[in-house]
Amino acid sequence: FGLVGAIGVIIQLTVTYALLNFYQLDFKEALPISVILAASSNYLINNSLTFRAQRLNGIHLFKGLLRFWLVASLPVIASIGLATTFYNVVARDTLMAQMSGIFVVFIWNYVASSRFVWKTY
Repeated sequence: FGLVGAIGVIIQLTVTYALLNFYQLDFKEALPISVILAASSNYLINNSLTFRAQRLNGIHLFKGLLRFWLVASLPVIASIGLATTFYNVVARDTLMAQMSGIFVVFIWNYVASSRFVWKTY
């Protein structure tokens, strides 16, 4: 789960960088897109690797993604809010701002995903 999370961090940072530098979006516009893409990719990778014993397929994969988005919505909003506030108030450093948001939601995502999406306990 931690390794998949690290892949998600790389995806988020890369997508944010691309949106800021190639598409000229503002940080507050780029961040939600990159967070949602990273979270969605984490769901798919976790489904294939981390929770392979409870792997979801077919329509259940899509239903699981919807549950994942529902479960992850609060931490995603918190991550975006914290990162945006950090960027606007503390330092205009996109890396540090994103890492502050990522750090806050990592534990929540594991517990909530394993309990409500793949139902491991």
